[in-house]
Amino acid sequence: MRVEGHQPQQDSHTSAGWLTGRMHNVTLLRLAFSTAALRCPSIRARQHSLTTGSLGIMATGDSSRHKSKNITWTRGKITAQERAHQNQHAGCVVWLTGLSASGKSTIATELERELFSHGKHAWVLDGDNVRHGLCSDLGFSPEDRKENIRRIGEVAKLFAEAGFVCITAFISPYRSDRDLARRIAPDGKFIEVYVNVPLAVCEQRDPKGLYAKARAGEITEFTGISAPYEPPAKPELELRTDKMTPAECVAVILERLKQVPW
Repeated sequence: MRVEGHQPQQDSHTSAGWLTGRMHNVTLLRLAFSTAALRCPSIRARQHSLTTGSLGIMATGDSSRHKSKNITWTRGKITAQERAHQNQHAGCVVWLTGLSASGKSTIATELERELFSHGKHAWVLDGDNVRHGLCSDLGFSPEDRKENIRRIGEVAKLFAEAGFVCITAFISPYRSDRDLARRIAPDGKFIEVYVNVPLAVCEQRDPKGLYAKARAGEITEFTGISAPYEPPAKPELELRTDKMTPAECVAVILERLKQVPW
């Protein structure tokens, strides 16, 4: 991915073609988040039965777990390389993981702004935001956390395949769930970023007052206090936000993005 410098003029692409590409991206965004309809009680009840029991559909490609039968994958006529050529960068997933108050959302939004300012296609999927719609029917039990990450992994894949740098900011405490998200993502297009900050620092920050509530027993299954966090074994990047500024963290990720293959 090339971030700095002047962007080359698009060759052989008319303004109408550019607009068509933009409309496609907008359509994808609407489709990805149309699952906000899960707020409907009847739909939510059915979804709950699928996810908290057998967990329904698991890893992409495992057709033995699909609830829907007689379905066929429809392939488009635009390759990932063609999208990358038009966008002048490849689509990928930047997966930020770490404790609450470690700085994931701050880094994610700063990274998105930096990419956008250089003409790159970027989008943030934030842990709290998706629970207002896409995952509004899920709680924080291990089973619900697993389904939450599976859904986000699938949405992030759609964004990456559409040519976006999809930045996710989720605690995602379990290694197995993050490994699933990696398997779902396009090959070679998943960058795990461990936002590594001591628990004591996160508690000191506590911008939402959640650690205080968890210590008081007002919040159950809170990661780092009453629920576990499993640090990544081999993340592509590790950022210490107790020692680095947001701008320094963003610079490290931007440098790594240059290695994503087209």
